[in-house]
Amino acid sequence: MSTGLYQIESCINSSSITALLSDPSDFQDFTPGHFLIGSRITGIPEHISTDHKMSYSKIWNLTQVLRQRFWHRWSKECLHQLQTHPKWTSSTPDLQVRDMVLLHDPRSTPLQWSIGRISKTFAGLDNKTRAVSKSTKKREVIR
Repeated sequence: MSTGLYQIESCINSSSITALLSDPSDFQDFTPGHFLIGSRITGIPEHISTDHKMSYSKIWNLTQVLRQRFWHRWSKECLHQLQTHPKWTSSTPDLQVRDMVLLHDPRSTPLQWSIGRISKTFAGLDNKTRAVSKSTKKREVIR
């Protein structure tokens, strides 16, 4: 059980808070892990408690199920609260060139989501930003 909590703690401490530097060519982000160990937490500490009479494979399977449930719930409930652009309820500033963004990919784990910078904005008929071109280390994405 404690291994599952360690993995959840590692995932939370690896989530991006803000950009580390203001250089547009730098894709470094700042995480809670920087407060704890001085750098991004890239792995999950492996620890298996031997206090219980469960086999290691059962403990491993249990921790994997707990971690998957946590990420599924966290991405549905908490990730949506991080969005700063609610639809039609209030006027918010448009995204600007050089803003840092997190690219959500439902096919990968949150630790593997890439960080990008907005390189170009596309305005709609109402002169509000409706699409952006985002540059990452590997490619450029328009959304």
